[in-house]
Amino acid sequence: MSQLGQVKSSVGAIAKQAKTSSAELERFSQAFRTQVNEVNQVIGGSAQQADQKVAQALEGAAKAVAQAVQSLQSAAQVAEQYANSI
Repeated sequence: MSQLGQVKSSVGAIAKQAKTSSAELERFSQAFRTQVNEVNQVIGGSAQQADQKVAQALEGAAKAVAQAVQSLQSAAQVAEQYANSI
């Protein structure tokens, strides 16, 4: 296989893995978000600093996971377009 063919194959494999990973992470994200919402319903109104720290940490993690999903989806799209163009 030529170098160009190898690059195309590798980039295509990366695109496929990124799509798979983003789908798996999206499922996790949805379940995690549900759990975060449940925790926030219980401790969301608490004035205790420890409760607020937990809520903030969980919210930050949920946002980071959602951002990771978007980043993987974007990377998959760009890689797929590149692989198809060469």
